[in-house]
Amino acid sequence: MKLAVSQVVPSYLARYNLYGTLIHKQGLLMSGTLIIVSGLSGAGKTTIVEKCIAQSGVGVRVITCTTRRARGTEVDGKDYRFLSPEDYESKLAAKEFAEHASVYGNRYGTLSADIRAARENSPLAFLITDVQGAEVIGRTYPEARSIFISIPRNEFAQRLTKRGESPEEVERRLGEVEAELLKARSFDVVMENKLEQLETSIRYFLSCVNRWRAIDELADEYLVTAN
Repeated sequence: MKLAVSQVVPSYLARYNLYGTLIHKQGLLMSGTLIIVSGLSGAGKTTIVEKCIAQSGVGVRVITCTTRRARGTEVDGKDYRFLSPEDYESKLAAKEFAEHASVYGNRYGTLSADIRAARENSPLAFLITDVQGAEVIGRTYPEARSIFISIPRNEFAQRLTKRGESPEEVERRLGEVEAELLKARSFDVVMENKLEQLETSIRYFLSCVNRWRAIDELADEYLVTAN
């Protein structure tokens, strides 16, 4: 996708200009675009990201650490890094996490080293996290883009039940939907992934990703010239 400077939203260039020195100091210039993906439970975040990577042939997913047990066919190192509580606490004490939080009684966190490696090795790095983690990552990496994936309310309980969540767990998560939707307002893009419309959601998601990467490439050129 080719974009002229005049086509790039001025706020993006202003943001890059503001953080230009920071980006240079952190060695992020010309590194992969970091895209924060969050949303409601069962919204299809991982499915959309993986389909996007498969269809475009570009991008990697930053693997999140967790202390919860693996579900079904989940694989360590592919779906999550499954850590013992002791290993998790050790990494936490060593300040290895870029973000960490307790969610639904389990511990989650993203290693700074994993984010750096993903961005160094790919033009696109996708980080799937909860809204708490997204807020922290957004502060730490102000050049990142963010997208919140929602689902129709009448599908929420159905998807969680199909995924194997207990009735108690479904009820608890239903009670937190409103708070998460309020936080969604801080994301760059909010989209809805309806049942039977996955391909439409993937196309829209991919269009956002492609545009952000094109803008980043142009902004990188702008920063090189300006600095």
